[in-house]
Amino acid sequence: MGELENPRRDYNDPAYWPLYAQAEKYRMIVLFHTGISARNTPSVAADVSVDRQRVTSLDGIARHFPGLTLIGAHMGNPEYAFAAEIGRWNPNIYFDLSGSSLIKLQNNYAIFKSIFWWSGVQSLHTPKSSASAFEKLVFGSDVFDGDLPEFDRALDRYHKMLDACDVPAQAQENIFSGTLWRVLHSAAR
Repeated sequence: MGELENPRRDYNDPAYWPLYAQAEKYRMIVLFHTGISARNTPSVAADVSVDRQRVTSLDGIARHFPGLTLIGAHMGNPEYAFAAEIGRWNPNIYFDLSGSSLIKLQNNYAIFKSIFWWSGVQSLHTPKSSASAFEKLVFGSDVFDGDLPEFDRALDRYHKMLDACDVPAQAQENIFSGTLWRVLHSAAR
């Protein structure tokens, strides 16, 4: 379901809980627009606020609806660290880096190593998992009007970022297909 965007209330407002309960009941995946929103016509008034779609609001939804799979589009741009930390503790949350993030950070892709810091760390401060922390990512792209060259550029940016962060081949395979395959397969049961 989604991409949900420009809500009239915060995403985690209890007024939306019946919607999330139904989505959980039907084992749906909910895609949330998180982070900054474009403003293409600034001269037109709009009831839009990035504050209502903060990535931090997904934490409460994931905890209240543990059977619901959430994907945060744009990984909360620019709140990447919050997004990763929320994903670290919520097994039902994933993120994509579609949009402008991999464009604006192209000269510093290694920053994502510090954001997805917990790979291989055994601690009371990390959930038990042998998966790469980067596997909280799933591939997504913001392609408008069938702009296939932009899709190819987005795919190339993902690969460059993952390579710059030394993400293992198996984790990269999961980012591009394996994780969503597992999520969809479990939802079909």
